[in-house]
Parts: sequence; C-alpha cells; structure tokens
Amino acid sequence: MAKIFRKKDYLEMNRKFSMIPNSKINGEVFLSLRLTLTLVTFISLLFITEIGYIYAPLGAILVYYLITYICLLKPLKLRVEKLDFEALDFFEVLTLSLESGKNLEQALEVTTNVVKSELSEEFRKALYEIKFGKSLEEALNSLKNKMPSITINNIILDLAQTNTYGADIIDCMNNQIDFLREKKILETKEKINKLPNQISVISVLFIVPLILTIILGPFVINFFMKSPIPKISISKNLKEDREYTKYVKGHIKNLKSGYRWLKKYLPEIFPKGYFNDENRKIRRAIRNHDKSKWGKEEYKPYSDFQEIRKRTDLSDEEYDSMKGEFNKAWNE
Repeated sequence: MAKIFRKKDYLEMNRKFSMIPNSKINGEVFLSLRLTLTLVTFISLLFITEIGYIYAPLGAILVYYLITYICLLKPLKLRVEKLDFEALDFFEVLTLSLESGKNLEQALEVTTNVVKSELSEEFRKALYEIKFGKSLEEALNSLKNKMPSITINNIILDLAQTNTYGADIIDCMNNQIDFLREKKILETKEKINKLPNQISVISVLFIVPLILTIILGPFVINFFMKSPIPKISISKNLKEDREYTKYVKGHIKNLKSGYRWLKKYLPEIFPKGYFNDENRKIRRAIRNHDKSKWGKEEYKPYSDFQEIRKRTDLSDEEYDSMKGEFNKAWNE
C-alpha cells in the first residue's frame, strides 16, 4: 500500500488522527480501508445493477466521503467543540494562577491539578514532556500540533511567544479570555437564532403530516374501502308532489340498499378498482336511472294516472289508456 499513497498523505492523516484521543485506527489503516471499500462498492454496483455505469461512480463517491466523515471529520468536529467548551474555564484558572505571582510552568501545574478536563489532560502531558528534557516552548509547540481547535492553538502560540519574548502574559491572557467569552456568547445566540428554523423543519416533517393524517384519514379510508353511490337529490320542480317525492325517496333508498348489499355479499361480481371502467359504467347507470324518475317522461304519466284514479267521470277506455301510458313509462 505504500506505493499507492504518497508519504505526505500518510503523514497528514496520522497528524489528524493524533488529534483524536483513543482512536483505534491510524492514517495508513484509514487510507487503506477507504480505498478498499470504495473499490468494492464500485465493482459491486457496476455488475449487480442494470445501470451500474451510473450507480457505480455515484455509490463509490458516496462511500468515499461517508467514510471520511464518519471516521475523521465527525470525531474531529466533536473534539473541537468539546475543547472550545472547556477552554474558558481552564484559561480563567490559568490567568488567576499567573496573577498570584507564579511563572507559566508553575501556573500550568496548578491549573492542571485543579481543572479536570480533556484540555487539562493535554497540558498535563506537555508538562510531563518538560520533565523529560523538553523546554517549555518545545512542549507548547508540540501541544499545538495535537490541537484541532484553531482558537486554542492561537492561545498556545501567544503563551509560547509571550513567555519567550518577555511580554505581559497576564494582559495577553485577559484579552484571550475576553475573546473566548464573546465567542461563547455569539455561539449561544447563533444556536438560539437557529431554533425557529429547526422547529419549523420538525413541524413540517412530523407534526403537520400527523395532523393531516388525523383529519383526512377517515375520508381516505372510506374512499378506498368503499365504492360510494353518487349523492341523489329530488328535483325541485317535483317536490311539491308529496306522494311522488315519498315514492322517489323510497325508490332511491331501496336502490342504494340493493347496491350496498351486492357490494358487501357479492363483491366478486364487481370489477376491482374504484376508477375501473366497468365500475364507472355501473355508477353512471345508477345515476341515469334515478334521474329519469324526475323527468317529464316518467313524472307526467305518474301524475296523470294519480289524477284519473281520483276521477269518476272517465270511461273505461280513457282509464285504460292512461293506465297504459303509466305502465309503459314505469314498467318498461
């Protein structure tokens, strides 16, 4: 594998993984793993899927960046956030130690003993290196290379330079602490400003669909589970005839009951699917049959027949003629 990757890539990856504590892989293992999984994904998609020439490069690119994000970028981001969060407390205690008259090395020893954090642990390691022969400046420079946080790296650089060139280290640390406080306030405001957008996204993705499901669910279930008969109403110009209205309502009720009985006990005689052409023809036939009941062709013979039944001055021929028109309209 050494011939595949450049030495520069190995060194860069090793440097980044050294910033992640308790990492189980190093730069060489990561590069080899990423290359292997990318090639396996590319070859698998190329030969398994029908349009592998499209899926293979897309899948390989996705795996490449996904592995980089999971194994390297995400842990580094979490590490930076944690160190930045701990920085303010650590450097405030360090500044108080310096103001008490201690030099930088003594102040670091006091601070690492008082503050328990990952940042404090990194400075404690630097103090161990000093005891084994390194100078304070060399230990701080070595520590700076292990820090993924740019903010903490700048503070360590200021500490090393002020200690070397004899500048006022307390003023320097007070300025850095003010910067850390302001940075923390801005980050808090940023999180607060992002909350409405995050809540809106959550509402759109979860709450609104839930409300729509509760409201529209019964209608959707009723729509797909049943094939409803079209709503039928009595024509306005016939409602004055109470007998006829009562008759037509009874006829419509019986028609609906019969249709529903068939749908319930003999569903196999109906084609499947609400929008099936045969089902549409059945519903159209029901509508047309009911509409004819309030048309002149059927209502007039009915009305005439009801009138002649009340009259006694009609001859048998006239009565039979009216009755024949009624039967023709209603029974054929």
